[in-house]
Formats: sequence, structure tokens, C-alpha cells
Amino acid sequence: MDVMLPYVTSHFEKNHLAEVERYGDLFVPPPMASKTQEEVFGRDFVESFQGEFGITPGRLAELGMVLLEDAIKQSAIVLVRESASLQQTLSAAGFSQSEVEGVWRSFVLGPRDRWDAVQKPFRDKDWFPWRYRRRLSLMARPFVDLGDGRVAYAPGFCEDSFRHIVMECFHGAFETGYFDTKRMKEFVGAINARRGLDFNKSVGALFSANGWNVRMEVEISALGAPPNEASGDVDVLAWKGNVVCVCECKELLFARNISEVADQLVRFRGLAGDDLDKHLRRVGFIRSHNNNILRLTNLTNPRVVALLITSKIVPMQFTETVGTEVVSADQVTPAFLDLLQ
Repeated sequence: MDVMLPYVTSHFEKNHLAEVERYGDLFVPPPMASKTQEEVFGRDFVESFQGEFGITPGRLAELGMVLLEDAIKQSAIVLVRESASLQQTLSAAGFSQSEVEGVWRSFVLGPRDRWDAVQKPFRDKDWFPWRYRRRLSLMARPFVDLGDGRVAYAPGFCEDSFRHIVMECFHGAFETGYFDTKRMKEFVGAINARRGLDFNKSVGALFSANGWNVRMEVEISALGAPPNEASGDVDVLAWKGNVVCVCECKELLFARNISEVADQLVRFRGLAGDDLDKHLRRVGFIRSHNNNILRLTNLTNPRVVALLITSKIVPMQFTETVGTEVVSADQVTPAFLDLLQ
């Protein structure tokens, strides 16, 4: 895939430089005061997580310590235990029956008749080995049910898994289809919506700081567009001189392999119904009805620039087939904005 080398190289360079800037933080001791899980995550997340997984984030962290201490006593890195024996160990450590059941339901990778077939509530993408964030992976389910009444697990890896699950849920990195409960789906949806809105505001601030006029969340209907021709809103409408920028802002996850790169490229081709289609339709309407922009900008016959502004470097920046200029937010510099005029 032609975009892979420049995409991965650019992303690595950016991350490497960011890590260099943060290097000094490694020598700053962390605060000693401890906080409750509600103080760290908020009650809404704690309750949503418990409803989904049957155990709270705080108790999951305690589970990791129990497993680690048990492994130290046995001088083992990887353990194979009778399921009943492990459950008794957890009960003796103070975990309730509902918590133990939640662990078994949510974090045990059970045997299947076929490794490449699943039953509801799982989907095929949950077992695809070329995908990340799969529900049927060792990272998501670090206890392996051997099918004979025993489970195998590595306590150190369990701790990594628990931390990964909690933080990915908290930051909204999983798609809502990953979850079964309505409350967890709503929490993740709200996190992503808020993050998207915050990103839109940050993009608007980049333009404002450089002397551009900015309007946020401009309904295309306010510019006279009928629904069959263009719909939705312009995330950021910015103008200066005789230039109007129509900005679609996307807070996207890093595409970590060829499959995820291909997925983003497919989603942002500018074809009917994809994630770029509405943006291009809005741009097309504004360009073909230039006088309508006068009511917002007081500009007559301005030059309209279409921009897809992303939260990080994305594969679409390295292809010329998307129908709009693609830049990451950190590339929206004074020099870049000057070139638009």
C-alpha cells in the first residue's frame, strides 16, 4: 500500500519528538496522595463499567494485586489452576460471588467449536486476528479456559490487560458495538461526542489566534441548502481576506496496521454515504451558491477552501483521491494559514 511508508514514518517522527519533550517528566515523582476510583474516573464511569463487566475498575486493580501475590507465593510467572480453586482464592480475598461471576463472564477466553466462528453477542470482527480492540483476544480476556476445568493465565499480563480495558473504556477508544449494556454504550458515545466538540473548538481557536473570523457548527440549512442537496453542519467556518475555509474536523484513532489504514481510507473516499460524503456535498453547495455565504461573512464571491482537519496524522494525507485537502491540527500553523490566502 503506497501510503503506508510515509504515513508510519510521519507518525513515528511526530511521536518520537513528543516523547523527547516529555522525557523530563519521567524524573518527576508521582503524587503520594491516593484517590478513590470515583475521584479518578467519576461515578458515572464506575457504575457504567460495573454494569458492563460485573466489577468496578478499582476492584479490578485489586484483583491484579491478588493474582500477583498468589503467583509470588507459588514462584510462578504463568499459572494453570483449577477454575474452582481460583474462584475460591478470589472469594477468600474478599471478592463477592457477583464479582467473580463478572470476571468469568468478561475476562475469560472460553473454548469455541471453531476458532473462526462466534455466536452472539460476539461478531466476526471480535476474532479477526488482524484487528485491534477485539473482544475475543488475550488482551481483552487474559484468562484462558483450557476446556478441562482449568484456566491458564499470567498475572503480570492480567494487570496489563485490566489497565488496557479500563483506560480504553474511559477514553472512549472502543466503538459502542464492543459493549452489551446500554449505559456503557451511552457513556462511550457521550465521551466521543464531547471529545469531538472539544476538538472542533480547538481547531476554531487555531484560526482565531491568527486573525481569522470563525463560526462554529454552522448549519448548512442556514445557507439555504435543501436536505436533498446538502445536510448537517460545517464544524468550523473560517474566513479572512477573500478566503473562506469549510472545515470538517475529525478526532480519529491512530490506524495501527494495514487493516486499520485500509479501513480509514475506505471510510474517507468521498463516496456516497461514507464519512466524507456530507462534507464534500456541503462544500459543493457553498461553492455553487457563493452568494449565500454573504449573509455570514459579508464576502462577495470568495474563494472556498475545503479542509479535512484531523487530530493526528492520518493515511488520507498521503493519497490524492479524497477530494479535499487533509491536514492534522498541528499542521494548521500561521505559515499554513498564510498560504491559504
